[in-house]
Amino acid sequence: MTEHHAISRRAFTLGLGLAALSPLASLPETAAPGIPLRTAFADNTPAPSDSLDNFVIRLRPAGYFRTASVNQDGNVRGNVCHLFNDGTSSKLILENVTTKNDDTNWYAIRTLLNFEEHKKTGYSIWSVDDDSDKDGKVIHVWGGEYDNKPSRAFAFERQSNGTYIIRDRTVEKETEKKDIKYLAIESDGKDQDNNKICHKSKSIPWELELVGYDMGKINTTVRSIDWTTYSSYVDGPCWMKYVDDNKYLDELSIPGTHDSGTCSVDNDTEPQSSQAKCQQDYIPTQLLEGIRYFDIRLGRNDENGDPGIDHGRCYLLKKDGGFMHLSDVIGYFKTFLNENPSEALIMLASRGNDEATDENVTTAFAKVMHDNPDLFYTSSRIPTLNEVRGKIVLLRRFVLAGNSVSSHTWGLDLTQWDDKIKAHSGQSMCLVQDARGFETTGNAGDKEPYCTKVYAQDHFECTGTDKISWVDMALRETTNLTRNKVDVEDNDGAKVQVLERCWSINYTSCTNYKQGSNPFTAARVVNEHLYKS
Repeated sequence: MTEHHAISRRAFTLGLGLAALSPLASLPETAAPGIPLRTAFADNTPAPSDSLDNFVIRLRPAGYFRTASVNQDGNVRGNVCHLFNDGTSSKLILENVTTKNDDTNWYAIRTLLNFEEHKKTGYSIWSVDDDSDKDGKVIHVWGGEYDNKPSRAFAFERQSNGTYIIRDRTVEKETEKKDIKYLAIESDGKDQDNNKICHKSKSIPWELELVGYDMGKINTTVRSIDWTTYSSYVDGPCWMKYVDDNKYLDELSIPGTHDSGTCSVDNDTEPQSSQAKCQQDYIPTQLLEGIRYFDIRLGRNDENGDPGIDHGRCYLLKKDGGFMHLSDVIGYFKTFLNENPSEALIMLASRGNDEATDENVTTAFAKVMHDNPDLFYTSSRIPTLNEVRGKIVLLRRFVLAGNSVSSHTWGLDLTQWDDKIKAHSGQSMCLVQDARGFETTGNAGDKEPYCTKVYAQDHFECTGTDKISWVDMALRETTNLTRNKVDVEDNDGAKVQVLERCWSINYTSCTNYKQGSNPFTAARVVNEHLYKS
């Protein structure tokens, strides 16, 4: 029986370039409106809010798909704050502001332009139009420093279920205090674009997601402990710990990203027109958001033999603006798994462009595996979750070459992926691998028979509207897959029957510049469909 694990919505609103490995008819359950989030604190003790200073966050009304953003995806002075599906200005910085004779932690909310924290624009502060305290006034972004106006300071009050009530600053007018106003939305219950964010007498709960730190404060990524302490999505870093040890990985719906880590790309255009930017979050944040499958493409080596990570000829950047390399990705994975040993990651490694050679990539990966002998699971057999907790399951699309080939086992061979997809006809899943054999498992040295089949939906040259039918087709076909007993022949010609295991990889990203589509605009269509389906 297949386990249907509930994964919070955030895993599917990363959006851009989403992939899913799934044996199910639909994606994992989401925290749709009406479905309560897991309680954030067992003792119902709200977390302190002083550490929210300089966090990069994302906000959405509790249970909503859309996030708080700015109209026209920009920071033009006076632009309206509203709900939007994958807006590029959905990342916010909370900046602590001090007030006289007041012990409350107040924050100015600043909007960031684009996907990357290190490219923030000059001081766009959320504020009520005309600094009015009238009920229903719309929040705008305004330029300049915090100027002690009450409509530019907000308190984040953590609730026992992990959500936040956000209110503006109370000030005294002569002898009377004005009514407290809360951050709310214009039309309650309307999860739709352009629903304006307002200043109201009645509060609503907000979900807060940690994305990173303000680059001006510290050049690092959010830790799992920070996420658990301050985010509304408390199960984010560790959803696998709730899954039974004996489940095989092909029995789980596993969210992933395609062309992983492409939220910041060298010499590229804005996300609205980019053909290379496929997410709005860096890999460390994706790990916290529940992503467990990563599509890593290796380019040319640096002087230390460390391959850069690329999407075609575009090389990826880290949060500090430096180029991302294989060592950085492995470092992200190791840090996360050390903090969350209940989790397992799947890494599909490919040679990304012609600047890389199979020999260079093989040598580089052999060094990584040599330096981290217990980090990788490299058998072609699909494991149980218990076998790979704390490990990286390696899938390989590069051809083995050079002197390092014989020193390791190399994971499931998917080098025929592109050829199989190209030769495949019709709108259906493509069988890209049918691997059978015997491989050593565990510490006892026993060799076990296996049959691993991999099906893929990788139709990428289309618009988001057209992509939906491909994604839905793959989900239906995956559900109807049956696992049969098949013969596996050993070196002596003896046959053993084994139950085949089937992975289905369903890429939901696409692009078609001829029709005005790109990964960003396509994701706005596909993501909402997946959330609602």
